[in-house]
Amino acid sequence: MKAINVETLGANKTLTVKDAPIQRLDPAGARDVTLPNVINKGASFEICNFADAAETITVKDSEASTVETVDQNEAVTFISDGTDWQHTGVRTLALT
Repeated sequence: MKAINVETLGANKTLTVKDAPIQRLDPAGARDVTLPNVINKGASFEICNFADAAETITVKDSEASTVETVDQNEAVTFISDGTDWQHTGVRTLALT
């Protein structure tokens, strides 16, 4: 498994436990990214929005409930507590 996935999305994306834990995404429009079923406590995904315009990624749990939104030039880390996905809060990305 790669540590970082860099991808321009053409549709919504559903993550699996085999996906890279860091997702550097250009949503190319408003997109949903769905986290996998809650897995082992401490498992995590970082969703980074590297859009070239004001495009939002809506991160949902496996039951389609919104967990958080990630706007252009923002990142959020999602961590499994063994029952639900928690997040660390939204961080602004410093693009170089």
